[in-house]
Amino acid sequence: ADTLVFPAAQIIAMKDDNLTVYSYPNPFSETTQIIYSLPQTCGVLIEILDMMGNKVKHYEYPNQPAGIHTVDVQGEGLNAGNYYCRFHASGETISMIKVIKLMYLH
Repeated sequence: ADTLVFPAAQIIAMKDDNLTVYSYPNPFSETTQIIYSLPQTCGVLIEILDMMGNKVKHYEYPNQPAGIHTVDVQGEGLNAGNYYCRFHASGETISMIKVIKLMYLH
């Protein structure tokens, strides 16, 4: 399994001129939505990682058009605790990675 380690800084939302990513609700008890806005058509990979950096869920969209998108993340199968959402978007003129912290309340 892929393992990634991130600093323990609490980041709820990431925004710059090209990309916005956030989750709602956060903390969550059943489902949270990862909401993001793409400036252009991009391939998108969303990974949910535990605090040790182990991938516990992933969502892949190879060709999403510019605009606002939403992905529902179910808490089913997760233990209560903190998780990271690693968001990677790669398009013709951008390649960005954003990380937000999620809290699952079982």
